This record gives sequence, C-alpha cells and structure tokens, in this order.
Amino acid sequence: MQPKDIELPKGLTVKRRQAVVAELHRIYQEGGGVLEAKAVLVMAANPDNVLHSYFEWDDTVAAARYRLEQARDLIRTVTVKFTIEKTILKLPCYVPDQTRLRGIGGYTRLTAVTTTDARKATIIQELDAAVSHLQRAGNIARVLDNAKVHRTILGKVTEIGILLDFIRGLDLVKKSAVKQASVRIIPRVAAKRI
Repeated sequence: MQPKDIELPKGLTVKRRQAVVAELHRIYQEGGGVLEAKAVLVMAANPDNVLHSYFEWDDTVAAARYRLEQARDLIRTVTVKFTIEKTILKLPCYVPDQTRLRGIGGYTRLTAVTTTDARKATIIQELDAAVSHLQRAGNIARVLDNAKVHRTILGKVTEIGILLDFIRGLDLVKKSAVKQASVRIIPRVAAKRI
C-alpha cells in the first residue's frame, strides 16, 4: 500500500491531503512499520509540520476536551444486568439520548428510553453501528485475501439491513419484557489511556 492509495476525510485540498498522508506514511516508515499516536504527536508539535493544525495546542482547551472524553469513557463503562426469561444480558446502563438534538449529545439510562420514537432510534443507532463494524471487518477480510469470510460478513450485513428496514417501519409500543427488580448497576473500571 503506497501513500497515494490512502485517503483522508474530504474537506481538504488535494495537495493538503497528500501532504498529510505522506507525513503519516513517513512516520510509519521511521517507526519500522508501526504508526504510533505518540510518534505522530511528537512530529505534530512542530508548528511547521503539516499535522500541527490537527491538534489543539492550547493546554487549557485540550485538557477540557480530554476530560470530556474521559467522562464519556466513564459513562460507557457502567453496565447493567437484565434478566429476561432466565437469560442474563449485560448492557450499557447509559445510551445516547435520542430525544436530544444532534450535536448536543448526552446520555440517558437504558431503562428510561420509553417513547416509541426514542426506543426505535436507540435500536437503529445500535444496528447502524454494528453494520459499520461488520462492513469494516468484511472489507479488512477481503483485503487480507479471505473471500469466504468477506462473503459471510457481507451476507450478515445484508440481513441486518433488511432488519433495519423492518424496524424503521415498526411501531414499537409493546411494553418492555425486563423486570425492573432484576436491574443492577455494575460499574467496570475503565483502563487509563495514555
């Protein structure tokens, strides 16, 4: 894979995109075939480096953003055990709040998702994320020359797409099968990221 084969998100000039890709590839080569975030950060610290503008260098702002990400990580570590017909499900306690405007963010307790639209949106968001992960895994399998795995995953993605279409048209007014008494919050300890 050559730098010319690699793409960055749109919104940059072709020349700038090529410069960023080339710099990342250079750091990758200098790292002996490994691209580490720390090495990218070290190079980007130089104001003349093409990567410099992708980082927040005001430590006050960067610290606040990092703490917000830590808070999101903490929120995602809390899990709940649900018991439904002798089956124990361990799920996130908090899910993205689908009743808020896009871009505002925020989480709500899974058990507080009660409106039909919010329940449907929560299920669809989870399935959309699963489809994205499966598509990526399938494409990686294809690049790594495993056509059988790629075809299998592609088939599952198609099945989930059909399910998504079904759910989008479904009226989710049925009451939850979860017994509230069986819900327990079990926090996990988040691994510290460096």
